[in-house]
Amino acid sequence: PRVLEIGSGTGDLTRHLTPFAGSVHAVEPASRMCEVFRARRFAGCDVTLVQGDAETAPLDPPYDLAVAGESLHWTEWGVALPRIGAALRSGAHLAVVERSQDPLPCAAELGRLIARYSTNQDYAPYDLIDELATRDLFQVRGRASVPPVVVQQPIDVVIESMHSRNGFSRARMSEDAAQAFDRAFAALLAQDYPDGIVPLAVGAEVVWGRPAPRR
Repeated sequence: PRVLEIGSGTGDLTRHLTPFAGSVHAVEPASRMCEVFRARRFAGCDVTLVQGDAETAPLDPPYDLAVAGESLHWTEWGVALPRIGAALRSGAHLAVVERSQDPLPCAAELGRLIARYSTNQDYAPYDLIDELATRDLFQVRGRASVPPVVVQQPIDVVIESMHSRNGFSRARMSEDAAQAFDRAFAALLAQDYPDGIVPLAVGAEVVWGRPAPRR
């Protein structure tokens, strides 16, 4: 199958697509992530990376599957979803992959740090799939849960992963705020993990269906 991946990042999900795909057409807007992606080796199929966003990047349809791993919240839904749908073969699906993770022991304290330092001070929690369905942008056809596995991560990596979130993007935070948050989060983690290694129980929720056609 020909796979379209929206928001491929550094290729962490891409490498799991290549064993069964004929080709992967990856789209990623962030230049630094594209640099890491291009430095990786992908075995099993032809991989093409295009730097651009889901709304405007050149595509090469038709595709047999589209995949978005923790990326649709960065897009303009009313533009991206119909465009993805138009690029899919008849009957093909978009699979939306969202990570799940067991809370850290310091979850309450971390929540207070997030409330203080996040650049999204007006953020309100929402369910991505429910929002897309309510807006007639996505028709759900199926769901699956991937059981968690334990991933061992150094404290500095756990902290840096926070900056992949919309409200903690280094491009949006001041350097002083980012450093202050990092120091405070590191202090919390050091209390619970004095050896510097954080065991994260990470799973995923996968929902697949049809993006709404252009109107």
